[in-house]
Amino acid sequence: DMAALAEETGSAFLRGYVAVQVDAVNLRTAVRTLRMGKGADFLLGALLEGGDLAPDAVAKAAASGAAGLRELYGATRFRDAAEAGAEALKDGPLTAFEKLCDDAVGDYLAGAQSVPFGEAPLVGYLAARETEYTNLRILLMGRSAGIDPQVIRSRLRKSYV
Repeated sequence: DMAALAEETGSAFLRGYVAVQVDAVNLRTAVRTLRMGKGADFLLGALLEGGDLAPDAVAKAAASGAAGLRELYGATRFRDAAEAGAEALKDGPLTAFEKLCDDAVGDYLAGAQSVPFGEAPLVGYLAARETEYTNLRILLMGRSAGIDPQVIRSRLRKSYV
């Protein structure tokens, strides 16, 4: 639905933003599906259309495991996230992987700062506020759980403003 709405606006920035979000969701879905040991049919049913990478390509890469995801995402803004996802597939933590996925989406939005007019600065601003709310939740939950401040800092998302 978001891809269709972005297409209706004719905005290249919005189309790109939706594609980046879809690619992030699909990478997360592939890693989580592989960690759960689910099959290709399950993964294909969970992947979204509308990203720069086709769901079939993501499913094919996921069938090859960590190496396939590294290869598919290696030339994209999700390269570091795919590396962390490969580590998460070896029973590593998902926290660094999730953070890198969010940071890759934030990197796309950082380009909105240089656009003087149009929808890009507004969308970038709203997304920056969402990132601030996410960081606030991480901070408050981490403090209430007694997590070391250095660990909390390592989990905070990049803010581009």
